[in-house]
Amino acid sequence: MHTIELKKIQSENMRLARIKASEYWKSPQGKVRRKELQAEYLKKKAIRNAICPNCKKEFQYQSFSVRKYCSNRCKSAMRRKTAIDNVEDTCIVCGSLFSFNRYTMNLTCSPKCRLINKSKTGEEGHLTQQGYRIISRAGHINCHTGNKILEHVWVMSAHLGRPLHKGESVHHKNGIRDDNRIENLELWHKGQPAGQRVEDKIKWAMEFLESYGYKIIARIDLQTE
Repeated sequence: MHTIELKKIQSENMRLARIKASEYWKSPQGKVRRKELQAEYLKKKAIRNAICPNCKKEFQYQSFSVRKYCSNRCKSAMRRKTAIDNVEDTCIVCGSLFSFNRYTMNLTCSPKCRLINKSKTGEEGHLTQQGYRIISRAGHINCHTGNKILEHVWVMSAHLGRPLHKGESVHHKNGIRDDNRIENLELWHKGQPAGQRVEDKIKWAMEFLESYGYKIIARIDLQTE
C-alpha cells in the first residue's frame, strides 16, 4: 500500500474518531464521565491558602487556576470599589454626563430622571398598573407612603386650594386616567346619609352643603299631618 493511500486512510479514521468522541462527550454518559475526570484531577491539586483583598479573610481552595477572592460576591464588591467597570455617558432625560457601572446599563443619572423616563411620556412620575400617574409631593396631606400622591388628586387639591376631604374623590371625565388636566377632572363625593327617613336626608344634605361653604338661608321643619 502506498504511503499516500495510507495517510488518507489514517486521516479519515481520525476524522471519524473525532466525530464519535464529540458525540460521546455530548451524551449523558459522557457528561457524567467528564465530571468524574474533573473531580479526580482536582483531588490531585494542592490545597492553597490565600487572603481575600476585599474582606481580608484567609481562605483555602483547590482549583485548576489561581483564585484571588474568597467568593464571587467579594470579587464583585472589589470591582465596584475600584470602579474598574465604570463608564461615562449622558443622561437620556436631562443630558448631563454621569458615571455608572457598565454592567448595570443605567440610562438616567438620578432617581428623579429615572421616574421621568419610566413614565414613557417625558412627564414627571410614573404610571401605576391601573393607569394612574403617581408623582412626589413631600408634605402634602393626601400623600401616601414615601411622599407619593396621585397626580389627579394633587391637581384637584391645587385647584381647590385645600387638601381633599375624607370621602372625596376625583373623576376623569373622558375616562383617560393619566389625562390630569383640570378641565378633565371632577370632584366627587362618596358619602351618603346613614338613614332613609326624609328628616335624616335633609339634615345630612344641609350639613353637606354647609361643609362646602354654602349658607342655608332657611331651615324647614317637616311636620307630618
